[in-house]
Amino acid sequence: PGDLNRLDVGDQGLDLLGRKVLGDQAETLFRFGEIMRSDVASASGFAVLYEDAQALSAGLDALVETTQALARCGEPARRLANATVYLDAFGHVVIAWMWLRQAIVAASALAAGGGSGLDRSFYDSKLRTCRYFTRYKGDTRWVVAGVDRGWRWYVHEETPGNEFQSDHHLWQC
Repeated sequence: PGDLNRLDVGDQGLDLLGRKVLGDQAETLFRFGEIMRSDVASASGFAVLYEDAQALSAGLDALVETTQALARCGEPARRLANATVYLDAFGHVVIAWMWLRQAIVAASALAAGGGSGLDRSFYDSKLRTCRYFTRYKGDTRWVVAGVDRGWRWYVHEETPGNEFQSDHHLWQC
């Protein structure tokens, strides 16, 4: 079961990067990014969310920069070699965005008076969870750092004439 899960995640990464993101030259990603940036602007209006909004903005910038770098890589096998890592980074940016959206609602409610004690606790917990995620889980700048250093990947290639032996070549975009 563990191996099957890894295969499924690998397939999902290949599908996301290879077909869904790069299939339209990342136009859908850029439109999605505009929606996220609109929420970043809304969140920046709340002092309590400013740091979280900036963290999401940096993560989104890293994701876009990474996508552009991978799109420039002319060799499909090299471009897709770390699709699972890309999937992970993409997922972290989206989850950070979802937490920020919830935090905007919470900050708005608290600014309007916040209701009863239980409501205030609920809203405060949304703010704290958003802060935790953006601080400790949502930083995707490491992905761009990898691309900037010219990520190197081991890619499996069959040796001509003998499909049971393989060489691992260090490829670089």
